[in-house]
Amino acid sequence: MALILDTKAPRKTNLAYDGGAKWFHLCTGVLMISARSLRNGNHHSSSPLWAGLLLFQIFLFHPSARAQHAPSSPPSAGPMTSPGSLPSGELAIDEQRMRELEKAYCDRETLQLTVRTEKSALLDRQAVAKLHEQKKDLTLWQSTSKESEATFCVDFGDYDVEVSAVGYLTGYKEVEVHVAGLTTLKTHKVEIILHSDPSAVELSASDDAIPPKLRKDATRAVDELKSGNLTKAQKHLDKVYAAVPSSAQLNFLYGYLFLQLKDMEKSGAYLKRAVTLNPRNGQALTLLGREQLLQGQSEEARRTLEQAVIANSADWMAHTLLADAYLQQKEFGEARQQAQMAIETGKGFASAAQLALGQALAHLGRTRESIAALNSFLQTNKCYRWPGRG
Repeated sequence: MALILDTKAPRKTNLAYDGGAKWFHLCTGVLMISARSLRNGNHHSSSPLWAGLLLFQIFLFHPSARAQHAPSSPPSAGPMTSPGSLPSGELAIDEQRMRELEKAYCDRETLQLTVRTEKSALLDRQAVAKLHEQKKDLTLWQSTSKESEATFCVDFGDYDVEVSAVGYLTGYKEVEVHVAGLTTLKTHKVEIILHSDPSAVELSASDDAIPPKLRKDATRAVDELKSGNLTKAQKHLDKVYAAVPSSAQLNFLYGYLFLQLKDMEKSGAYLKRAVTLNPRNGQALTLLGREQLLQGQSEEARRTLEQAVIANSADWMAHTLLADAYLQQKEFGEARQQAQMAIETGKGFASAAQLALGQALAHLGRTRESIAALNSFLQTNKCYRWPGRG
């Protein structure tokens, strides 16, 4: 039985803070109510506008909505493992050999997924691929290999393919597999393109303070962080950090690691040390400011993010976060200015700053401009929905 494979162009999220579809659907719905409320001239604290803008705070700083996050993974009680792996997640046999065995013993059609960047290069990190068959409501998961591939045994049907990776916007593609006749089983190849997340943290092991003999471990730590393998990343970081605890970059990487692990206390401690060692590290200052906002420390975040925009005035993310810190401090004029600077420097990527701008303008009594900012956000950010899912 042969299968005809039809693919449709992927749909991309265009949201700087890609915190998951359900958050964005909810945010959009409330904002639409908020915009209608503004049109009616109702901008008191009890109106739906403020409910929508409060939801923006949750959406922006909810742990699942950080700018860079680990790939989506299947729900389970323990760590995700591959066939032939130990409970700890360590492979019991060679991973490549296991993948070849899986291909060899597939008694159905094979769907081979290749993940590439927008520059057509193979992805340089592990991604997680999710394949969902709509009618049977069947979901399959697979992590990509070193060759940036994932292989599935499939029957005919309509499939939703979703691929996520650290530092990239989640990619989607619809795949239709139809029966065509009787012939030998074969492999169907599908490519999906992931686009860089403009708000992602740039992870690098570049630091002259790291001894040459340990730079390979530092590079491996960064590679594991990019793939979302936090336990392995920490193992390599521990080895390097023991030799050079005064490295600003290593402290930054630790801060990022613990932020992903939701250990805010350790994350904050390492990030503070990173900016103490290198006060001009704009990325460390921005990440520290984000962590402080997550902790509800708006005053500390304001001071930190003011340093971040001085260190790098072109960092639209720092301007966006600073706008939120000013909003929490009720400094609405400053919030408006920072939101506008984020939009200008982001060049189309900082559309989330339109939300902060809308809130600041509403507080300043500039209702029409506030409506325009909210509408701009809604027009720029289209929620992704699979067909037939509502």
